[in-house]
Amino acid sequence: MLVFAGALVAPVIAAAQEDAGRVLAAAGDVVIVRGDQRIPAQAGTPVRAGSWPVRAEGDGRLESVTLHPGPRRVGCDHLACGFGLVPNTELGSLFDCRVDSSGVAIDRWQQTSQPGIYAAGEVTGIAGVDAALVEGQIAGYAATDQRAKAESLFAARDRSLGFRRAMEWAFALRPELATLADADTVVCRCEGVTLGQLQDGRSWRSAKLQTRCGMGPCQGRVCGPAVAHLLGWPPSTVRPPLFPTAAANLAGLAEGRGTGG
Repeated sequence: MLVFAGALVAPVIAAAQEDAGRVLAAAGDVVIVRGDQRIPAQAGTPVRAGSWPVRAEGDGRLESVTLHPGPRRVGCDHLACGFGLVPNTELGSLFDCRVDSSGVAIDRWQQTSQPGIYAAGEVTGIAGVDAALVEGQIAGYAATDQRAKAESLFAARDRSLGFRRAMEWAFALRPELATLADADTVVCRCEGVTLGQLQDGRSWRSAKLQTRCGMGPCQGRVCGPAVAHLLGWPPSTVRPPLFPTAAANLAGLAEGRGTGG
């Protein structure tokens, strides 16, 4: 989208496997949906796999980024940086659905481990909008006991699952990234907590109590996966409400009535 806005984009640096582009191309097309247009995501921008930023530097503003391997220094004004693909499984966890390494676990009918609860889209594993649409159709048909219509879409879903598996393989976090952060690296941006402040902790719960890591506006949705990768601490128990809500809604629940808003 930066290219479409007129920005000059330097090569996209990806920590993905070196032949990720070939595998993803074989598994399916990566596109950006812009209005009614479907445009190849790379849009002519060169992509360099097997590389990642190790340092961002500048005097009052970003001026350059140092990349691995090398080290290689690249001048730039802005750095957009992300690591891995993480499905949001909070709602499934709240309903006590089984969650595996890809997301909320489902059967062939998109039903979770809890009878009568179906899941579709990103929550079951990241595979793009086309996969989410066909999974949602299967779940809807199965939930309304239209099994024949659901089964007629299995082949389309299988094609999308090939792309999902390729995505999971290509963008799995590399072991080297666990040593990328130093003691001054901010892990929890909401509360400004650094890795050094967390290293004496013993668990995600103790880190929250001692440093407020994960207690800011994002409620650990950003720093939780980072802490799990860096320190091996699994996330704490999910509790409602999952997202901010008005006090009037909570008061209404306590009084046994629903409240809009």
